[in-house]
Formats: sequence, C-alpha cells, structure tokens
Amino acid sequence: MHEPARDRVVDRPCDRVAGRAAEPGVERVEGGGSAAQRVQDLIGFHHSSVTRGSRGRSTGMRRLLCLLGLVLAAAAFGACGSDDEQEAPAQGDDAADTRLRVEVTGASAQPIQMQLVCDGECDVAALRKIVADAGTAERACTLQYGGPEKATVTGTVEGEKVDLQLDRADGCGIADYEALFAAFGREAPIARG
Repeated sequence: MHEPARDRVVDRPCDRVAGRAAEPGVERVEGGGSAAQRVQDLIGFHHSSVTRGSRGRSTGMRRLLCLLGLVLAAAAFGACGSDDEQEAPAQGDDAADTRLRVEVTGASAQPIQMQLVCDGECDVAALRKIVADAGTAERACTLQYGGPEKATVTGTVEGEKVDLQLDRADGCGIADYEALFAAFGREAPIARG
C-alpha cells in the first residue's frame, strides 16, 4: 500500500491568493498526489481525515473542558464547611412578641375573628416563611381554586409588624392559609357546603 496524499490548504479566509482576495469564511483545499492516489481516495482504500491535524484544530473544546473543571472545583470548595447544623434561635422573648389578629371571611356567613398568641408552642419559623412568601410574584403556584376563604392578618411576628392577606385562590395561597393556622396548632376555618 502507499501512503495517501496529504491535503494542502490553498486559501484561508482573508488570504490573498494569486492577486485576488479569498472569499470570507471559505477555505479551499486541494488534494495532493497522483491521479491514481486520488482515485483510491474516492473509492475508499484509505480513510482520510477532514481536519488538518492537532495544531490546526479549534481550541474551543479544550477551553470548555478547562472552564468546566474550574466550575466543578469552585463548587467543591464552596460546599466545604462544617456539617454541624446551626442551632435554632431560642423562642424566648421573640416568640412572646408574636401576636396576630386574624379575620377570616368566606368560611361562614359572618366573619370569624381570632387572636393568635404564641406562648412558646407555635412554629415561628413557619410564620416567618409565610410573611416572607406572601405576595411574592416570583413564586410558581399551581392554578387550583381552594375555596372562598380569605384571611386578613395583622400584628407582629417576632416583634416585626405584619399586615397581609391570604386567600385560597391558588396552590400557594392554599398552603399559606393552612400553614398559618397549623403554626398555632389550629385547624384552618374552611367553608362547609
């Protein structure tokens, strides 16, 4: 067998060849060797490479792999730290500063009014989450109707003022409405009918 002829790059984009400009973005390649070698190339006696060798190849994949390695290393180092769980803050004075006045409409013919006071038995973390999440437009909520109940909530959670409305018009509202009452160990008022 003979060695296949090497292809030779004649024009590269932006090169001037024989007094004329090469077409932008176009590369012209000429096959070398004898006519017999070119015929053998056409009928498949050997496999010729389309790329020009390792020096002419794009470095894009190498850069991508390098970047991927850096990202993985940063993620691994960012995850380092102690595995100890942080202690939850004691529910001393802050829990005592959690008092809510709730008025529920839609659960019965008349509005239901109640005072919810945390006496150390309530879930203050759940209340903080409800207050933080209520009215946030970035939440993805299921489109389901839970009922006509609406709760107007005023008061303080850990000494911070609260004034919000909860309804059961979507999945997030249903969850917040039920979590509000569950935080105090109560069942949420729901219309029977």
